[in-house]
Amino acid sequence: MSYKGQWMCYIQDVPSRSNSQGVWVSMTKISCPARACRSKACLSWVCGHDGNSVYINEHGKIKCAHSEKSEGIHIADVCQSGWTCGDSSHKDEYIKSDFDSFVFAVSDALKFSSKQSSSWIVTLTSSLGRQFDV
Repeated sequence: MSYKGQWMCYIQDVPSRSNSQGVWVSMTKISCPARACRSKACLSWVCGHDGNSVYINEHGKIKCAHSEKSEGIHIADVCQSGWTCGDSSHKDEYIKSDFDSFVFAVSDALKFSSKQSSSWIVTLTSSLGRQFDV
């Protein structure tokens, strides 16, 4: 059985007011975006609270939900999130990402995906820049 990376949001559960905005994409085949993580393994990401699948939209929001179209149970900005992939560098802790680490982690997955348009990727990168104040 392959390990699934875990995502954790560091804010209170938020009503799903942002769920209908944007195009949600499953966080699969993505390496660990945690700052300074050494692992290069591509993983499917699940919510550390409840084990649901994790999705990202072009506005830099991440949600856990039963599907891309369903309401988010937990939702947060990328910059409010922690990640753990099981690598020893985490020491069993959720580690936040920074702009460079997150963009690097998703770049390979997105360049091989036919689902996201170039404008979706540009919007995501711009949104992440605002979140991380780059």
